[in-house]
Amino acid sequence: MGVTIHFTGKAKNAVCAKAALESLEAAADARGWVFQRSTRKKNAARVLIHPKCDPVHIEFDSKLRIDDFVKTQFAPLNVHLVVLKLLEDLRPHFSSLTIEDEGGFLESRSRATLKKNRDASTKAIKRFLKDHPGTQGPVFLPSGRWIDVIE
Repeated sequence: MGVTIHFTGKAKNAVCAKAALESLEAAADARGWVFQRSTRKKNAARVLIHPKCDPVHIEFDSKLRIDDFVKTQFAPLNVHLVVLKLLEDLRPHFSSLTIEDEGGFLESRSRATLKKNRDASTKAIKRFLKDHPGTQGPVFLPSGRWIDVIE
């Protein structure tokens, strides 16, 4: 329901996977974001850009692939653009990187389109909450992710 950015890709090689995580850390340091390297997985880290936005989580599997999403629905509009730019800045480390933008900005380059799509999602969430008593949203999960609606 809420505006989300989905991304999948494959690093060029192990050196590039490591460099992508280093670039993620450098971007976080430069902007004052929280950077967290995984303590359980060798090739994984995440950046917390804004408290109302999912973390940008980059985790390479054994074949150097990534597949994740970032819900930006509840953060300021500009945060959506920041996440897109961050992912684009990581592109040189990947042999393939697909970014799907539910907000429509990536395709249109229009903030008005992004705002229109986000406003429509907000309206749909509010309508769902009103039509389904006992539901609540948005909900922040212990994982750091946001959920539009929960029963």
